[in-house]
Parts: sequence; C-alpha cells; structure tokens
Amino acid sequence: MIKPKILIIDDERLIRNFIAEALEEGGYDLHFASDGQDGLAQALTLKPDLIFLDIRMPILDGVSFLREFHKQTVSPCPIIAMTGFKDDVVLDECYQLDVFVLIKKPLYFNEIVALARRYTRLSQSNTPPAVTIQTVESLGRQASSLGLNSTAIEYFIEAIPFPGFVKNQNRNFIHTNSAFENFTGLDRNQILGKTSEELQCGHLTDREIIIEEELLSKGGILEDKKSFINDKGIFQDVVVYRSAIIEQNEGQRPVAILGLVIDTDDLGTSSFKKQLALKYPRLSPRECEIADLVRQAMSNKEIAQLLHISLSTVEYHRNNLRDKLGIKGDNINLSTTLLTI
Repeated sequence: MIKPKILIIDDERLIRNFIAEALEEGGYDLHFASDGQDGLAQALTLKPDLIFLDIRMPILDGVSFLREFHKQTVSPCPIIAMTGFKDDVVLDECYQLDVFVLIKKPLYFNEIVALARRYTRLSQSNTPPAVTIQTVESLGRQASSLGLNSTAIEYFIEAIPFPGFVKNQNRNFIHTNSAFENFTGLDRNQILGKTSEELQCGHLTDREIIIEEELLSKGGILEDKKSFINDKGIFQDVVVYRSAIIEQNEGQRPVAILGLVIDTDDLGTSSFKKQLALKYPRLSPRECEIADLVRQAMSNKEIAQLLHISLSTVEYHRNNLRDKLGIKGDNINLSTTLLTI
C-alpha cells in the first residue's frame, strides 16, 4: 500500500516535530522543509498528497509560496495553512489562494490527526480534481509563460487531466491533448489547423465565435455551458472554460485561447453543488461544500465539526457566500436563498 505523502513546511523545528509526532502512527510518508523556498522545491518534485504550511517564514513566506505553487502546478494538492497572524488581509489572501483550511497556533494533536485523515483521503480519491475559475486562471498564466510554439506547452496541455485545447488568433486549433481527442472522437491530425466550425463539433460551436472573439480582444476568462447527446447516446452536461493566453513579448495582448471542457460531474459531488458551481463559477470548492451544508440547515458548529475547521472559518466562508451570491441586508437568510437555487 502506498503511503500518503505529507509535506510539513515550517521554520520552527518544534512545530515540525510536533506535527510529526501527531502523525507518526498514521502510516504517512513525512517530508520537511524549514523555509518556503525549500518547501516549494519539494512540493513541485514530491507531488505530496497534503501540505501543512506556515504563513510566516524566512526566504519565502506562506502567501508567496501559495502564489508560486499555484503558478507552477496543474493540480495543487490540499493545503492546510498554520498561522499566529490576526491580520484579516493576510488571512483573506490565504483563502483567495485556495487554502483548504487555516488553523491558528497553538496546534492540537487531535486537530492535526483529523485534518490529515480527511485531506489525504480527499487527494487520493479516484475523482478528478475539482475545477474552479481560479484553476482556469492559473492554467492560463502557465500557458502564457511557456509561449505558443514551445515543446513545453505541448507537454503542459497533455498533462491537464481534462479535454484541453489551444487556439490561435484565427481561432484555429494549434494544440490539443489526448483527452480532447477522446471527447471529440477525432484524431489530433484531423483537429489541428481547423476551426470548430470546420470540424462540425456541434457541441462546441454554439456561441463560440462571440466568446472567442471577445477573449482575443479583451482578455480574461469566459465560460460556456453545453448539453448534448454524446457519441455513446448518453446525455451529457459540460462547461467549456476559455482563458486568454497573453504573449509576454507582445505588449501583454491576448494572442491565443486556452480551453478546458469540464464534465459537470467534476464540479462537485452533489447535484446541488454542481448547479451552484455552474451558476456561480467564482465560488471555491470549499464555499460550495459549506453552501451545501448550510442548505441542509446545519449550524456553524455542526459544519465546523464535520469539516474539522474552526467556527471563524465557517463564518468567513458564509460571509463570502453572501457577497458572491449578491445577498444584501441582514434580513435575507442565506439558507433560504440557497434553497431557491
């Protein structure tokens, strides 16, 4: 049996030893780093199943680690941030960078054990990684840094675990991956150099010209929802995310489009979470998860116990949900609003 790999990044030796002691009976493969720079190097090579990350560290702090890690990896693993900070700006930035849980020091044995169990199971499951608008944004930045004509971008597109493609300014396919070939039922040689219209990919062409021309003129990220009968006669719902690729030496202008075709089954586990992710693509997976529990009339305390997070973390996400769902005024109940979705 393969041991889940956990990377512990903290400049305090006592903290590293404390976490190691808490996890020593769990059958984990533990790795350690004493600063963010070493931690980043290990995270990119080890591909850990879970990271415990200190926020205040020398050389490369936790927030800078998160920014770099998301730029350089296609499928970031769950990250548990640890801090003694009380600065709301720093904590908010951690959540915006998709930290799964933020725990306050001093740490507790039971909390460390419970979080490790939960999130190593999550990262080792057979379900594909959840996709958010932040995921697409991160992939778009990576594609921009590689350049359209490099061999590196071909490997990059192939490594994406969803049907993916790149189109140039004329909207011709110039890169695809194997998953996209399987999705369309076409060979790569049949796809490259063509537009979707020429390929008659009916489930990809609706609204496509308007969306892609807007991306090539203004940049950004856009989504397109599709429902169709696939080649096996099965009804399928997908979301096509497209992100502008910015060529670094072209005055920061959009020069191409990165596309991802995501089956809605990969956007969450419950049908409600799928609907929520589709309707509000800027919600994080954790916000969708908490929204689902709020909708089931669970209290903050029950949610905190179930997810092994603090009450303040639950409250933080509830406030974010109200903002992102456009709920104004204290007289409007969040759970009531969620029941209408």
